[in-house]
Order: sequence, then C-alpha cells, then structure tokens
Amino acid sequence: MLKPLDLDILTLKSKSTGLKRLFELFLPFFDFNGVLENGKYTSKEGYGISKIIDGTEDVWTARDESEYATKAFISSSYKKYVVIKLLNGDYEVFHNSRNGHGWREITEDCLYISKIRLFDESGNEVTEPELSHSLISSDFIINLNFKCSKIKYGTHTVWKLANSHDELPQALLVSLKYQHMSLLLKNCKKVVVFINYNIVKNVLQLKPVEVDGDIEMTTENIVYREPFNKIYEANRGLGICSFKLNNEVVWKAKDTSEYAVKIIYSEYLTSKILLIYNNIDYTVLSKSFSETWQDATVHSRDLSKLRFFDDKKNQFDIFDTFFYSDESKIVIYFYCNCSQINYGDKVIWKRKMFQKYPLDISIDLMDNIVDFHFKNGINKYYFTDDGLGRFVLDKTESRC
Repeated sequence: MLKPLDLDILTLKSKSTGLKRLFELFLPFFDFNGVLENGKYTSKEGYGISKIIDGTEDVWTARDESEYATKAFISSSYKKYVVIKLLNGDYEVFHNSRNGHGWREITEDCLYISKIRLFDESGNEVTEPELSHSLISSDFIINLNFKCSKIKYGTHTVWKLANSHDELPQALLVSLKYQHMSLLLKNCKKVVVFINYNIVKNVLQLKPVEVDGDIEMTTENIVYREPFNKIYEANRGLGICSFKLNNEVVWKAKDTSEYAVKIIYSEYLTSKILLIYNNIDYTVLSKSFSETWQDATVHSRDLSKLRFFDDKKNQFDIFDTFFYSDESKIVIYFYCNCSQINYGDKVIWKRKMFQKYPLDISIDLMDNIVDFHFKNGINKYYFTDDGLGRFVLDKTESRC
C-alpha cells in the first residue's frame, strides 16, 4: 500500500498526508518523500502522488490508489503545464491558461505520450526505464540516448531512419501547445515528423462562431482578454470562422480546417496587426494608413519562435508581451526584465553583465534592423536573412 503525497508545484515540495516520521517533524523544510531534478519530481519507493496543488489551488486529485502518480513534470514557463505519469503508465496533461479559468486537464486535446513507441537500430522497442524525460516550456522532451531507427505513434510509423548515413536525432519533442512531434538534430534544427490527426479531425467538428472586434467583452462563446493586446479566444468545441472590424469582414476561413482558436489584435496610431491562430499554424494580417488589409505571414519571420527569458530563466513568448505594428515594424514591449532572447532553441541575444535591461525592441521586417531601446539610449542591431537567425550589433549606430 502506497503512502499518499500532496505535491505543491509552487514550492516544488511534497508532504505526506499520513503519520509523519520523527525526523520529518524536526526537519519540515526537507522533502524525504521524493526527488526533484530539473523540474521532474519522482516519488520514492512506498509513496505515490495522490494530489497536486498550486499554492491554494487544486490541479489534480487521484480518486483512489490505482490512480496515484509516480512522476510529475512541471514546466519552467510560469508553470503553465504539468504532466504526470500514473502507476499504469499513462500520462495526463494539465494547463493553466492564466485567463481566469485556472487549471484544467487537456489530455484528450494532446498527443497521447504513452502511445509513442521508439525502436533501436536492431528494431527492438526501447522501454520506459531506458528513457529520460523532461518538460521545457510547452515541449515534453524524450531524450534519445540510443541509436533510434524508428518512431511509431500507436501502430502508425511517423518516422524511420532512411539509411545508416542519416543524422541520428538527439531528442523527440512532443508539443503540448501545437500538437505535433518533432525531432531535434545535432545542429539544434527541428524537423516536424507528425501532426496530431486527431486534432485535425476535431477542428473539422468545431462549431463556427463569428467574432466582432468592436465588442470588447467576454461572451458565452468567446473569452476576451486585455490589457496588452485584444485577445479573442474560442471556448472549447468552437472555432472562429470570421473576424470583422467596423462592420468590415477582415478575415474569413475558407473551410473548417482554417477555423481559428485564438485571434490577437493590436492597433497603434494608424497601424494595425492581426494574428490568427489555429492549432497548427498562424496567419498575420497588417494594415497601415488607408491601405487595405495585407497578408504579412511570409514577412513575419515566424514570430511565434521568439522566446524571451528573465533573470530567473522564466520563459515567455511574444503573446505574453505587449506588441504592436508600426508600419513595417513590430514593436515588443517588455513588462519584466528581459535578459535573453531565443529564436526557437537558438540564443540570438543575451544581456551582458551590468548592461541595462531593454525597455522594448523594434523589429524592422523590411530593413532587417532591430532597435533595442534602453533608458540611456539605443543599440541598433541587424539580423541575417534566415528568419531572425542572429542579432549582430552595429557599433556605429550604438548609443547606449
């Protein structure tokens, strides 16, 4: 019989709900029930995680001992995601959207991690004890510390090593946010190998809802959020099929496969920008002065890959910030101290010791220039034309 544990992801410590041993009473700040390593909490032998809380908020509770968890993975990105592994080997996923709805289970909306099967170079399936896992931001990572030759999702082969000369993948990344699997290669390049066909199927079953951008309030179908940008998010089971402003239909889905789950609208002076998300990719529309709305997706350089980090390595993306469009520029305002910027997994800028924190950055999509605005001046960078591949300081323009 396992002893139940309550795990608090706020403190990353557990407490036994049963009788405490003598040394536990005298050393209350130590966790004798499990081991925490890189955001992964593993209960010790004889214990099982029966409940997960976030401070005073309940995240998950097991109904009985058969549902106890042995491992819990907590994301470093503002603790938005939690993945638990149950005694029976299944995984459950929880998400906190921080839009007032709190934590909810999203297992059925994600790829089933327990369905993933990995095979070595001899064709033998690699079992769970031989694998190591981690959760970084919204990616559940399976490290491939062996020569992986094939990956299956259930009975469906999603990837196979073509020949012995092909580069071996270093890890398999399961996106909890975008519902796909990708392989991480040595050069930090990601290759998407599988998109959740169940999600695509679910998109086809979404009920359509039209959104009026002039109605700035939450309705029974749409959750409306501010204060940075205007965000319209469809409730579960619904898909945004059109968006209008000032009685003009700005965007309309061609069919159910294009239904959006979220639309973000930003307006600054005479410039407007609209980002339309489904579960797989996004579309960017922009408008300046009296021009008509233009599709700017190609020129947006995949802004969703931008990752920002504070001093404590907490991660946030462009949609956690205030951003707006100013003609051909995207201006991103930081509401916390930004010390590092990544494009995907690649570090493209890092704050130097004693350097001031940037107030905002302005990305000129036409001239390949990035301005970092500080309290005491501006640093002007330029970036290579490979999709924000790297920022290089132009010292002739530096005024900081």
